[in-house]
Formats: sequence, structure tokens, C-alpha cells
Amino acid sequence: METPSNAAANSAGRPKPGISMRLRDCPELGCQSTDKPCPRGELLLKGDAIMSGYYNNPELPQETIKDGWLHSGDIAQFNSDGTISIIDRSIDIFKLAQGKYITLEYLQIIYKQYPLI
Repeated sequence: METPSNAAANSAGRPKPGISMRLRDCPELGCQSTDKPCPRGELLLKGDAIMSGYYNNPELPQETIKDGWLHSGDIAQFNSDGTISIIDRSIDIFKLAQGKYITLEYLQIIYKQYPLI
């Protein structure tokens, strides 16, 4: 676990060894990998520690993994101190294991009811 001395409090920390990361431009959200001072875009991941597919569901990776890159759906920014911050979502609908779709706003409403979260 990273300490505040080597990771900003509002960041997800630094990339781990063996994980490649890049940003995909999302002009519809106003995020470009060329933004200054901090590049922004959808976070794409690649590496041995990244999943290669979904258990017993070979169709799902086609939606999530393209050209070997996992498309996270998270809008991230690469900070000047080498850390990464998740700042938004490019996909606001999640499918639960039971097959039901929910929105991120629904989860936020539930979480806001609990003061310790």
C-alpha cells in the first residue's frame, strides 16, 4: 500500500511493474491524451496481471478487451507526480452478475446514505 509521501491522497497511485497503461481520447467528454499539464482519457491496461477474459463467457471479452488492451471504462488522468487519478466514467451502466443493469448514479445514491462511506 502506498503512503501519502509517495502518492497523492486523491490518486490511485503509480503504475505497477509489468502493467502497461495508456489513455484513449474521449472527445465527447472533453478528454484528450494530449491535455496539458495532465493527459486525460479512458484508461487502457495491458499485462500479465490483467484478465484475459471472463470465466465461462467467451463473448464478453470482445466488448472489454480490444487489440490486447483492457478498456476499463474509467476516465483517468496521468498526474505530473507519476500517479494516476480516476476522474470520471465513460460508461455509466453496469451489468450485475445476476444480469440486471444499474446506473452509477443509483449506486451513488445508496452510498450517500451511509456516512462512513
